[in-house]
Amino acid sequence: MRAVIFDFDGTIVDTERAWYEAYAGLYRRHGRELPFHLYAKTVGTSADAFDPVRHLCDANASIRREDAERAVEQEHRRLLDDEPLRPGVRASLQELRRLGVSIGLATSSRRAYVEPFLAKYGIQSFFDAIATADDVIRVKPDPELYQLACRRLGVAPSEALAVEDSPHGAQAAIAAGLPVLCVPNAITKHLSFPDGCRFRSSLEGVDWPSLLEALSERKEEQE
Repeated sequence: MRAVIFDFDGTIVDTERAWYEAYAGLYRRHGRELPFHLYAKTVGTSADAFDPVRHLCDANASIRREDAERAVEQEHRRLLDDEPLRPGVRASLQELRRLGVSIGLATSSRRAYVEPFLAKYGIQSFFDAIATADDVIRVKPDPELYQLACRRLGVAPSEALAVEDSPHGAQAAIAAGLPVLCVPNAITKHLSFPDGCRFRSSLEGVDWPSLLEALSERKEEQE
């Protein structure tokens, strides 16, 4: 195993909880509840799967879409002001760098959204390649982001481990041919993941040398 490719939203920083709370708060202010089963369609992919603001505006024509989107974005930023990296993320990046393992980022978000977070937490230098929604035609669960990240890292998909928090992300990685380590968060732990994923509650305490060695041995057995 020559590389580890991380998802961003919900995996490196728990932005998913903040997005859900921001949208749910908007709904409550207009006397409605955000249906979680519909919102779950957006996790790990684009808003094309389900647009919470459009859904609310369709139910209440007096709501201006621009005002609703601005309110959600402001609340999202406020909720993330003091949000730390998810447990074990920084230590994992440091350990993978020490081991000489290439590190990638594959995210369905736009680069302009992701890069300020990487700078804020001082982790941008860990990533040898970044693939964002700006670089592909289709985001997760399509495999294109992981395929691109692997090409930019110069590794075959079977030589890279994906670290994901959502079913859509896990589906994308599996479709691209990567083994997947799933680390669900407070939102995604309620969702159904595809078969074949390894699971951890957090990245804290991961024995990276042993994990990567085990995956390498499994790959050799399959070949």
